[in-house]
Amino acid sequence: MISIVAQGKFHSENIAKALKNKNLLNKYILFYYSRLIDKSLIKNTYCTNLLFLFYKIYIKIFRKDPPQFLNWYLKRNFENYALSKVTDEKILHVWPDCSDKIANYCKKNSIITICEASSAHP
Repeated sequence: MISIVAQGKFHSENIAKALKNKNLLNKYILFYYSRLIDKSLIKNTYCTNLLFLFYKIYIKIFRKDPPQFLNWYLKRNFENYALSKVTDEKILHVWPDCSDKIANYCKKNSIITICEASSAHP
């Protein structure tokens, strides 16, 4: 089975829907939950809403992005959350914003990792 780990949504939902249609999607792990996620994916979707809520509140209060150390902390927590949800995957589809921690976990557990650079200039 294939799982998708995305800190941002990018076009990961399109990939998740295509995998779901072919019965290959195991889990769709996101940093945040959106009401716009396709209804067919809700059963397979896991989100860290509290971290995202904290991020949004910080921006509302201070009217700027969180400092680098806070972004690092939120990213680490998301990665730990994502790794806690990875169980019986054969393939893990991630984006470059995921760290070496996920890559090392996949290497140690013989999980095939697809890392997609979604920009025109990777």
